[in-house]
Amino acid sequence: MIWRWTFVVSLLLSVAYGPESAQAEQRSKDWPQWLGPDRTGVSQETGLSQDWRKKKPKIIWQRAIGSGFSGISVVGDRLYTMTSDSKYEYVVALEAATGVEIWRHKVDDLFRDSQGGDGPRSTPTVHDGVLYALSSKGSLVALKAKDGKEIWERNLVFEFGAKVPIWGFSASPLLFEGKIYLDVGGEGGFGLVVFRASDGDVLWHMGDVKAGYSSPIVFRMSGHEQIIFFTGEAIVSMDPDRGREFWRVPWKTSWDVNAATPVFVWPNMLFISSAYGVGCALYRVDQTKTGYKAHQVWKNDVMLNKMATSVLHNGYLYGFSESKLVCMEAKTGSKRWEKEGFGRGTLIYADGHLVVLGERGKLALVEASSRKYIEKGRMKPLKKLCWTVPSLSQGRLYIRDLEHLISLDVRP
Repeated sequence: MIWRWTFVVSLLLSVAYGPESAQAEQRSKDWPQWLGPDRTGVSQETGLSQDWRKKKPKIIWQRAIGSGFSGISVVGDRLYTMTSDSKYEYVVALEAATGVEIWRHKVDDLFRDSQGGDGPRSTPTVHDGVLYALSSKGSLVALKAKDGKEIWERNLVFEFGAKVPIWGFSASPLLFEGKIYLDVGGEGGFGLVVFRASDGDVLWHMGDVKAGYSSPIVFRMSGHEQIIFFTGEAIVSMDPDRGREFWRVPWKTSWDVNAATPVFVWPNMLFISSAYGVGCALYRVDQTKTGYKAHQVWKNDVMLNKMATSVLHNGYLYGFSESKLVCMEAKTGSKRWEKEGFGRGTLIYADGHLVVLGERGKLALVEASSRKYIEKGRMKPLKKLCWTVPSLSQGRLYIRDLEHLISLDVRP
């Protein structure tokens, strides 16, 4: 009778944890786009090291990657990012286990920047075997993730009259319900454009807006979705079903540098931040008889996100105010603590901690505490300019500077 019971248990487990369940579990471990699964910079992985002072993360592999600030997207056993050489920008696929290059696809001529670094800024979005990427000069492509073969391509400058921003196109394509949403900044109502993901056809376009450097997000409020764009001059909400504008709030920053991704604060609020003395604010979005309206809850200069996006955990925002790492309460805007020493860094949240990468390669594990700054260990695996946010998948942390990409084991 024991074998029968064992067979029944095995059968039940095979139903509960069959192919679909296994795929869902794998997807939860992926980092398939800008700022991870939900575009929040928050990882759901657990079982990670809680103290780097006892055991520093081990470098699994490192390799020369080429110039660029593109983030690392991770799906299954592959990494996807963008890079450049002395002439061109590319999308590349690498083996996650070894860093060995699998394929590369040329997407555009090289974008040069005398104030920072050359190369691409956008992070690929990967879903169901297709990769969507944007070059610094405005070439939007869909590629087969398996081999890098092109499915379709649209040029934002030639087709829609967009102007290349001073520091290049930087937004990472947002994929939502079979559509690609992008802040184009084109002429004649092509400020915001929605493309059909399968073939690149334009479904909707709206607004005369300047392109910013921020990536759009999905804002979910009471079961209704909105697409939020942080453009060069305003926060704009779009109806994903009809391609019309829900609401707009002006937000002007010098040189149109609205770069940090907006952060959703439950249940119906939105945090935005920029530098150059502008500051940050929290907006509450209310539903009205005719649509939606955004009301400012508070505004101050506690958080000045110049490039890096803040992360939200347990009601507190952690982020870089210029070159200071800051913790602030989301619903009141009050500062809890600040810490210098990282420069203009980046960060993500994972398993009760912040993984903080300084702009000159200092990497630290910091407890996500609103009481005070509590560092749990540090190392310096990179030396060149680091403005790329880390990525985390299956216990491995991926970080890059302007020359190298490194894989670190952050498990105990």
